[in-house]
Amino acid sequence: MNRTASPITAALLVACTVLAACTAPTTVRQRNRDANVVTQQIDVNDFEETAAILTQSLMSQGVLAEFKEKNGRVPVIGLDRFVNDTRYRISLPLLTTKVEQTVLNSGAAQPIDMNSAAFDELEFRLDQEGKTLADVLDYTLKSEIIQTRGQSANRRVIEDAYTIQMTLLDYQTAAKTWIGEELVVKQTIR
Repeated sequence: MNRTASPITAALLVACTVLAACTAPTTVRQRNRDANVVTQQIDVNDFEETAAILTQSLMSQGVLAEFKEKNGRVPVIGLDRFVNDTRYRISLPLLTTKVEQTVLNSGAAQPIDMNSAAFDELEFRLDQEGKTLADVLDYTLKSEIIQTRGQSANRRVIEDAYTIQMTLLDYQTAAKTWIGEELVVKQTIR
């Protein structure tokens, strides 16, 4: 019996070794020195945290409050397209909707999604009335996510850095009135 148990034990040992070698690499999410959470790529939690940080930065900077004080109304912000410069298809509304929701619910501004059917209708209506977007929009918010990739010399650690940038532009002058940026780093250890 020892002779038959030995080949079975050896086969199980080989199978376990092969399975361990074939498992997916571990990915560690590092977010501004917070606790590490295992994920494969940028995810919903990253978008929620980034949206909260960037929106808080935008509202605390004072541009929106100064506009309201000067003009007696909240500014209208056109949420421009979100540029995705990564290797992945990312659901960008996860970020932009959170920003839009926070700004709207705070009463700091009136956001308008410039990539929606409602915006197309607004443009049509303005055209019919002989007006332009300059008559409605006070600011535009441009957003971009950029991915950079690096790896260690022994090729065991791959690092993906996602830079999420938002820029608030004065619609009349195109002057930048606020810039926010957050970095999300993912490390894959093979």
